[in-house]
Formats: sequence, structure tokens, C-alpha cells
Amino acid sequence: MMEVEQAKPVQTFKDTDPNRLAINKVRLTLCGTHKVDNMNLMSAKILEEAKKLNLKIKGPIRLPVKKLGITTRKTPCGEGSKTWDHYRMEIHKWIFDLFCSSEDVKKVISFQLGTNVTIDVTATVAKKGKSQGPEAKDDMEVDESKLKDE
Repeated sequence: MMEVEQAKPVQTFKDTDPNRLAINKVRLTLCGTHKVDNMNLMSAKILEEAKKLNLKIKGPIRLPVKKLGITTRKTPCGEGSKTWDHYRMEIHKWIFDLFCSSEDVKKVISFQLGTNVTIDVTATVAKKGKSQGPEAKDDMEVDESKLKDE
């Protein structure tokens, strides 16, 4: 006779405070073009603020650098020596994943932005009754009629 292990219940967060906002997964995307120093300062500020608020954070996840280039002739008429200009630009993207409320996100990114750095904020809203976070897992249902004793 084979014993089947019962599925363990999923751990959920129960908020007793009705004023507390739902936990969301928020993705911060830092984009910068010129100097990586500005990106380093910004990411350090984000990590520092998240630690002050005791938030769960993943990152920075550094995406591959996108390198753009344009090569063009210096003279518009075509006369003279054939000289060329080369223009290059590197786009850096770093990603942070936060698990917090929207109010906490405002606190984390409330500092002054550096030059040539932008922050894009993308949030997924938690459904009623379920928690969005690293501890939350999909609900598993076991159909007992399909389990057979051997």
C-alpha cells in the first residue's frame, strides 16, 4: 500500500490592519546613457531606502548594454576628402523588483534623479485574498478521486 503525501497549505499573509495597502510586485527599471557612475549612485540610493523601510528587494539585475552607432560623412556635398564622423551611444538598463505597497515605492524613489537617468515603474496589483510576494505560491488543489491505493 502506497501512501500519498497531502499537499501542504500555502502560507498567506493576513492583514489585521484595514488601513494597510495590498502588497504588490513593483519593477523599477533604471535607464541611463552616458556614465555608469550616475546609475551606481541611483541604485545605491534605492537599496539604501529599501533597507531603511525593511522591504524585500531583488536587484540590481543588469541587462546587456545596448550599443548604438551612426557613421556619417562630414561633408554634405561629397567634395573634398572622404572623412567620416562616428557617433556612439550605450544604453544601460538595470532592474529592481520590490515587494511592497505603492506608498512604499513613493518613499523609495523620492530622491532627486541624476542626469541622464530615468526610472520606469511597473506594478502588478495583488488580487483580493491573495498575496503577491516572494513567499506566495500558487494554490495547489489535490483531486482525491484520482489518488489510488495500491
